[in-house]
Amino acid sequence: MVAMLPSERDPVFLSSSTSAVTPGTATSDPMRDLWNLRREISALSAREEVLAHKLQQMGVRSPPASPSRHLTQPEMTKSLGAMEDEIWELRAQVKAQLDARTAAEKALEGERRSREHAEAALQDIRRECYVPFVAPAIADAFLQISHLTDKLVSDV
Repeated sequence: MVAMLPSERDPVFLSSSTSAVTPGTATSDPMRDLWNLRREISALSAREEVLAHKLQQMGVRSPPASPSRHLTQPEMTKSLGAMEDEIWELRAQVKAQLDARTAAEKALEGERRSREHAEAALQDIRRECYVPFVAPAIADAFLQISHLTDKLVSDV
């Protein structure tokens, strides 16, 4: 299939890009220049859409899409505000998760200390008990002695 190139008379391809005012040159009417620039942007945007459509019809893989229209200042401000709001929400979520993680780590550390204390008491009972039978009162005494010993060792 032969690609048809648009003619120079095609209104989509007419552009005043050669008449655009370059930075640093004096202009008599900035408002007119602004409208001319917007008209050029609009014409180039329409030209982009036509070319992308023709490429798609030819089966050619087109390059990544570019924004077909540029945002105005109020739209950019609104978009920026929405992004900043989202950033604040994400920061709040991260802080909440960090706080929850810190609390969980403290609880875990407390459980570890409790487990270590219980294991130490059990080891003391096994070490002190050579007789196959241990009365509950003797076990309580061993636990109290173990507890006092742990306090003395941790204070030193």
